[in-house]
Formats: sequence, structure tokens, C-alpha cells
Amino acid sequence: MYAGGWSGRLHLLDAADGASLPSFDLGGQILATACSPGGRSVHAASSGGTLHTLPAAVR
Repeated sequence: MYAGGWSGRLHLLDAADGASLPSFDLGGQILATACSPGGRSVHAASSGGTLHTLPAAVR
């Protein structure tokens, strides 16, 4: 699972137990997020005009 917001950090969470996994500073407010087909990556658009692609799971 993932969560993000106005602070500009995208947080990864373990879906099984809710434990916090790494978070990423995207350098601007997170305006939109989407998970790729198959759930392998998360795409996030930030207010800086950048589209970020991050792994959906940490192995």
C-alpha cells in the first residue's frame, strides 16, 4: 500500500500488517498517484511538474 499528500512524501506500507516501509521525498506536493497494472510500481505526480516512478514493493 502507499500513501502521500501535501507534505511531498510518498510512504510505502506493508499491506499485511501496516508496518511502515521506506518513504520518498518527491520534492513537492503529491497531486496524483496510480499503481501500475500488476502492482509492480507506483506513479506519483508532484507539484514540481515531475512524474515519479517508484517500486511498489521493497524486497
